[in-house]
Amino acid sequence: MTDPPGQSSQWLFLYGTDLDAPACATESEPRRMRVRGYRLSFGGSAEAHGGPTATLYAIRGDGTVPGVVYEIDPAGLFALDEAFGARGYERAQIHVEAITAGRGGPTVPATAYVFPRDSALTTDAPSDRYVTSLRGAWEANGLDPAAINYALENP
Repeated sequence: MTDPPGQSSQWLFLYGTDLDAPACATESEPRRMRVRGYRLSFGGSAEAHGGPTATLYAIRGDGTVPGVVYEIDPAGLFALDEAFGARGYERAQIHVEAITAGRGGPTVPATAYVFPRDSALTTDAPSDRYVTSLRGAWEANGLDPAAINYALENP
């Protein structure tokens, strides 16, 4: 498992096309982790992004979505709220765990940005360009694309 962040910092979980360290990150190296009890889904404004974009969707069951985690300065969350909010996302508190074979281990709290639960998720497919970008970002970070494949096959 990764070391917990210092008392004045916290974890930020990213799972979309931009997995680079945000400006408020206190370190630039991503840590691969996953969130349990969620699946990857697509939603959002088709006009703003040329089609739906990735979001986490809470499920009953044992689904997982991989991503990367950065330790961030909590003051930077306000800038992230604005950046993600402009695209329709809102801040959510989740728990992440190390990516291991099997069930996993202890979890740690993290912040993620997701579409509001009551917002319209869509059965519309994301654009091919977006999916290519998403797969490329995940591949560059060593993330298993199974969650992408599942989301595309099960809108």
